[in-house]
Amino acid sequence: MPLTPLTIYRLASKVPLKKLLAEGADVTFCKPLARDISSFSSSEVLFAYGRSEPEPIPWLSLLQQHFADVPTIKAQSTRGVLLLRSSGSTYALPFGAGGGFLIDSTQIFRGWGRRIALNLLYDGSGQLIDNGKALRRGRRSQLGQGLVTDVQASKEVPLDVLGFDSAQEILKSVTVARPPRTGWGRYVEGADAFRLRWGGLLANLPALCAELDRLYALRHYEKHFDFIDDLHKVDDHKTLQDVWAEAARLIKTHKLDGLGLSPPRPVDLVTAQFALLGVTGHGQKGGHPLDEFSVENYKDILKALSALASLDANELRKHRLRFTPEDGDSFEEPVKNLLEGVVALGDATYALHGGDVYAVRNTFIGELDDFVDAIDADAAAALSLPTFKSVPMRQKKQRSGGTIPARDELAYNQTIAAVQKGLCMDGKNVITLPKRTTPVELCDVLLAGRELVHSKHGTGSGTLSHLFAQASNSAELLLDSEDFRAAARKRIRDVARGASTAHGPFEAAIPAKLLNGSEHVITLVIITNSWGAASQAPRPVSEVLPFFSKINLRSAVKRLRQRSFTVRIARVPH
Repeated sequence: MPLTPLTIYRLASKVPLKKLLAEGADVTFCKPLARDISSFSSSEVLFAYGRSEPEPIPWLSLLQQHFADVPTIKAQSTRGVLLLRSSGSTYALPFGAGGGFLIDSTQIFRGWGRRIALNLLYDGSGQLIDNGKALRRGRRSQLGQGLVTDVQASKEVPLDVLGFDSAQEILKSVTVARPPRTGWGRYVEGADAFRLRWGGLLANLPALCAELDRLYALRHYEKHFDFIDDLHKVDDHKTLQDVWAEAARLIKTHKLDGLGLSPPRPVDLVTAQFALLGVTGHGQKGGHPLDEFSVENYKDILKALSALASLDANELRKHRLRFTPEDGDSFEEPVKNLLEGVVALGDATYALHGGDVYAVRNTFIGELDDFVDAIDADAAAALSLPTFKSVPMRQKKQRSGGTIPARDELAYNQTIAAVQKGLCMDGKNVITLPKRTTPVELCDVLLAGRELVHSKHGTGSGTLSHLFAQASNSAELLLDSEDFRAAARKRIRDVARGASTAHGPFEAAIPAKLLNGSEHVITLVIITNSWGAASQAPRPVSEVLPFFSKINLRSAVKRLRQRSFTVRIARVPH
């Protein structure tokens, strides 16, 4: 029997099946043939189908502009949905283009298919199922829109080594190639729905759905992906409109504690210039300059333009920020995509990131804040680190030629190395391994006491995700890759030679064999004026880091502690 593509949703409601269809759906209902009713045993089943309005075929319309005798043909598409209730659970199987639109989206059990797919990747101990030799990374976006695996992973290889880094805390879908189930096709995919190619009979659907629910109930995914229970993306139009309206109200009423701006890509926020565009009634060539990249300054510009009082969700969507790096091309981003933070709406809490909205489990924020505030955050004092503004400038090469004075991360790392008699590994001192496309930085500064220092200026999620990914990737490679350790020792010798420094104490930090990280310290230096004045005690980490940065920090620290590394934070004022 040929395999049939199936998309299966779990529905949350137990109302009559007909009420699970989208409001206004124009469909015809069909019941099972009398001979098949007994096949579904105690299950309740209903099929509904509909046809779209005839519409001209778009590609024919295009060709009519350039060729004679191309006919005008209107086409209809047929779509349907099978509704099944078995053992107290309800499922929907859409068919045809647009079949999913026949389902009431508010009834869909979010993330059901994604968790099933993740549970197919791991055994009960949280180890990748060992069906072969290689785990390969697949589709991904800024937040990690998918993971493709052959389910062929050797157990000692962690996901981060293969590029699934801490920036990918929001996992939308998971595709598993060669799933460990016969009769499911070459791959399965899980998001809200679970997709497979199935060779069974229709009467066996209740048993298939029961097996999927059994897989969903497993806890195999939790060791690596427990965060999927804390957040889910919001798609409901009304909720999205209400959340963005509340975000605009918070800005308008100067209640900015939960909001910030996060750059869309790594940008030197100290030297770059910014301008606001798209404000209704206030067009200006080149935009309105911002003194600094912050939601406070964005609000101040709107106030100066007498445009703050009229800020609402629709106006917010029109605003854009132009970034002009000191040594690079300008680019623009919608302010909506840059806003980041937490918005409360009634009893619900929502997080903003990258222009999207995520619903947050009510108790999650408190648990997250408790975790990050429990991390040792006094490394700046322990290492006698200076403030950012106090470090000497360096001569920075420009793309157009020549040099300019610059106080940047490299200048700061050079100062750390000088203060602590360490080795500055920042710059172009990256390590490239065979079969790995992305080069890895060992650290920004290496100290003789087996301490790896990683630093970043700013608190945007993209910036800090890079910091946390750099720290966790290099630390785990130190344990898992003999080639990486050898390459790191060679790079240390080269850098020490260029700095006229003895390489022995630093090379000793990377032994030929390394079983765990119990003798190593990972220090994360975060430079921002949000810590407060240098003369005062710095603010808690939970009050300074944006919501998604705290999630990424928690994920990185958990993984590093599992490998016995000590992790601490250095809060450095700007």
